[in-house]
Amino acid sequence: GKVLLNDSEGMTRIINQLLDIAELDSLVIEPREEADLRTVCMEVVEFLAPLALALGKEVALVGTSDSVRVRGNAEMLYRAIRNLGENAIRHTSPGSTVEFVVNGNGAVSVLDDGPGISDEERDFIFQRFWRRDRGMPDSTGLGLPIVQRIAELHAATVTFTNRDPRGACFTIKFTLFGT
Repeated sequence: GKVLLNDSEGMTRIINQLLDIAELDSLVIEPREEADLRTVCMEVVEFLAPLALALGKEVALVGTSDSVRVRGNAEMLYRAIRNLGENAIRHTSPGSTVEFVVNGNGAVSVLDDGPGISDEERDFIFQRFWRRDRGMPDSTGLGLPIVQRIAELHAATVTFTNRDPRGACFTIKFTLFGT
């Protein structure tokens, strides 16, 4: 019974992410649409806090406390940042904190304390269905492609760096509204 339940939850997740991708393939962002990046990040952190705590980890919102008005669709921003956050929580080490850093220039960075990403893997992380660890539950290999697609739709950039001594940092840089 238990295994089947987990499987159906996994299937639901994959189907939802496929629907996300299909929807994103046809989505158009209105040029006059704006979102408050800090508010979106706050909502993501509130959403992910229980998940993090259940895994013995924490989430924190840092950076500017001012609102950061960027061009874009708030729901899409939420999805992209949530996907980065879910990945970070999954990979960060127990007892550590995943940080969401909001910058007044329209960028948000998600920092974890996990193993980081090797040079060989870098080329693949944004490909649909690629997964480092196929045995990892919850991983559909669709999280980062969704992030990438949402960024493309917003003319935003996604960059990745490894942190020293360990961990990963993903940054999405959006365009400030009115620029």
